[in-house]
Amino acid sequence: MALFTPSQSPAVVVKEIDLTGGVPNVQTSTGAIVGKFRWGPVRERTLVSNEANLIDTFSTPDTTNNIDFHAASYFLRYSQSLYVVREASTAAKNAQVIGIIGASTAPIQIRNKTHFDVLSFASGEAYLARFPGDLGNSLQVQYCVQDSASAGFASWSLASAFDAAPTTSVFDSDRNGVNTGIHLAVVDEDGLFTGTKGQVLEAYPFLSLASNSKNEDGSTAYFKDVINERSNFIYVTNQFDSDLTSANAGAALTPGTEIIFNVGTNQKAKSFTGGIDSAALGTTEFLNGFDLFEDTEQVEVDFLIAPGMTTSVDQSTVVNDLVSTAQSLRKDCIVVTSPARNDV
Repeated sequence: MALFTPSQSPAVVVKEIDLTGGVPNVQTSTGAIVGKFRWGPVRERTLVSNEANLIDTFSTPDTTNNIDFHAASYFLRYSQSLYVVREASTAAKNAQVIGIIGASTAPIQIRNKTHFDVLSFASGEAYLARFPGDLGNSLQVQYCVQDSASAGFASWSLASAFDAAPTTSVFDSDRNGVNTGIHLAVVDEDGLFTGTKGQVLEAYPFLSLASNSKNEDGSTAYFKDVINERSNFIYVTNQFDSDLTSANAGAALTPGTEIIFNVGTNQKAKSFTGGIDSAALGTTEFLNGFDLFEDTEQVEVDFLIAPGMTTSVDQSTVVNDLVSTAQSLRKDCIVVTSPARNDV
C-alpha cells in the first residue's frame, strides 16, 4: 500500500524525526586587530583561534600592552578566528649575542621572516632573537660540536636533551668531512618564556657545519639553514662564533678535498642581550598595521577592531581611516570602536 503525506489511511501516520546528534557548524566571524605585544612577528597577519594560541605567539601581557592584549583575548571568547598584527615603534630592537669576533653590536630591528630574508649581514651579528623586544634577553644558545672522543658531549649540561653525541653524517663522510656534526639548543636562560630558568625551548640534533650537507631525504642539514627555517626564537646570520669560523664552519664539502672541523672548544653557551621593547604605539603604527587588511583578495574579515587611543584626536584619525577602508576598499566588514580613553 502506498503512503502519502498526509496519509490517506486513518490508521497510518507519517512523521519525520531528526535523529542526528551533532550541532550544525556555523561560520564564525573573523576579526582584525592591531596592537602592541611583547613577542611575535611584527607587521604580519597571524590568525589565532583562542587565548592559548594568542599567548604562544605573542606572549603574555604586561602593564604596557594589557589593553591591546585583552581586546584580542575578549574577542576570542566569542569567536575562534582573529587576525592579529603586532606593531612596534622604531625603538624596538632584537636581542643578540654580543662579543663575537667580527660581529657588529649595533642594535637592529627584524620585523618578521620576510624582512629577515631581504637583510644583509655581511658584518652583522651571529645570533639574533627572532623578534624584537626585551623578552629576547632571556634567550641563550648552546651548542656542542663533534670531537673524536665525544668528551665534550659527555660533560655537556644539555646532553640529556639529545639521544647521542653529534656525529659526521654519511653524506659528509663521503665528501671527506671529519667532525662536522653539531647539536644546538635554544634555552630559556632567565625563565621569561616558560617560567623555568634553563628550560630547553628547542633542540636541533645531528646537524652539520658544512654548508652543502644534506639529510637522507635530500633536505638541508646545515645548521644555519635549519635554524633559520624552523626556529621560533632565533636566527643565525652569515657570521659565526670565532671558534667555528677558525674551523672553517660554513665551508662546502668537496669529494677529494678533506675538511676537518677541529674545534678547540666543543661546547659553548651564549646569552642574548640588547633586546628593547617598543615604545607606545601612535597613529602611524596602527595605520600601518591595518593597511594589511585593505585587500579583500588577500584576507577575509568581518570586523576591524579599532584600538583604544589616548586622545580623541588620535582616536578619530584611526577610526576614520578604518571606516574609509570598510566603506570604500573592502565593502564587506564593519568597524568596531570605543571613545578615546581620555574621554571615558
